[in-house]
Amino acid sequence: MLAGQPSGKYLAATMGIWLSKLIEHGELDTARLSEHTEAQLLTVSGASIDRLLKPTRDAMRLTGISGTKAGPLLRTSITVRKAGDEHERVPGFCEIDLVLHCGSTLKGEFARSLTVTDVRTGWTSNIALKNGRTGWVLEAMPIIESRLPFRLTGIDSDDGGEFINEALIGWAAERYGLFAVEGVGG
Repeated sequence: MLAGQPSGKYLAATMGIWLSKLIEHGELDTARLSEHTEAQLLTVSGASIDRLLKPTRDAMRLTGISGTKAGPLLRTSITVRKAGDEHERVPGFCEIDLVLHCGSTLKGEFARSLTVTDVRTGWTSNIALKNGRTGWVLEAMPIIESRLPFRLTGIDSDDGGEFINEALIGWAAERYGLFAVEGVGG
């Protein structure tokens, strides 16, 4: 944990540094650290470290759930693009997504954030939404747009119904003539 969860190979190579620092700063119970155990730690292979830490790392792995449900039959009105298209060469073309702060379940009330990130610069702006209703997303877009340090020229989203709907596509087309979708499951 202290080392940032490096690979076993890296941890084996730096074990001497970490072990001496942990001892120096009182982070290890030296009464339990025998000479034999210290020698084992200093000679353990990267593969053995990975094997021994696998259950701990697996338990710490983040798991998520998706609240994205494909929007109804509007895909024919949207430009499907691939990464690296010319839109990404100047600031203003942004990825948008709705992040659900729901923990491990989609049941009940929970916060949502509309996240807008410029593909070229990485500039990101967020706004909290009550839920994923199209109206909230549509209402938030001018606010997000006003926060950007450059002109918004286009948006790219996954295929969730909060984005793939006539209202938002119309709003984007009217302003930018451009709305793209990354494809099913984006």
